[in-house]
Amino acid sequence: MISAVFTLAMLLGVLAPHIVLAQESGSQPFTTTAGAYEITVWEDPSNLAAGQMSFVVRVLNATTREPVPHASVVIRFDHKVLSKVAATASNTPDSPEYYKALVNEYAPDFWDISVEVTGSLGKVLVYVPSVEGPVLRSAPAGSLVFVVVSLVIVLAAWYMWRIMRGIERRRETNQADEGPDEEAASED
Repeated sequence: MISAVFTLAMLLGVLAPHIVLAQESGSQPFTTTAGAYEITVWEDPSNLAAGQMSFVVRVLNATTREPVPHASVVIRFDHKVLSKVAATASNTPDSPEYYKALVNEYAPDFWDISVEVTGSLGKVLVYVPSVEGPVLRSAPAGSLVFVVVSLVIVLAAWYMWRIMRGIERRRETNQADEGPDEEAASED
């Protein structure tokens, strides 16, 4: 019984990575030169929250290829049914050329994207090819793994309880068997 449960858990552990896939990004980085800027835009698929997507914009000086650290970067998303969404991208001192933005209202469909960069080299507006939002998939395999692992834990606890109960009964039986003999031996 227990070996069957462990075999099932091992089988699910091997198959689960092939069944459950994270939100994948099919988009490729889009690079263009606009004004004095070289702008690259791509989706960052590392964010797995449902309804959210992270975008990265790299802003470089087109002639020197050096980062433009203090630019204002706004990404605008236009959907044919939903309202327009805008996200302000920000950078860090560690990576001044990368501006990251998190979009919260990201539906699984095609979005028209534009990026507005305002900085020391001027103001430009770039239109990025349409991006398809990830289709949110349910993950029944993840739930199945949770149920199986919980079942294994409960069965292991039950098994340990049964073993301890059996040991306790044997101990009581041994004490009951030894008890009258010891009394008889002490009377002699």
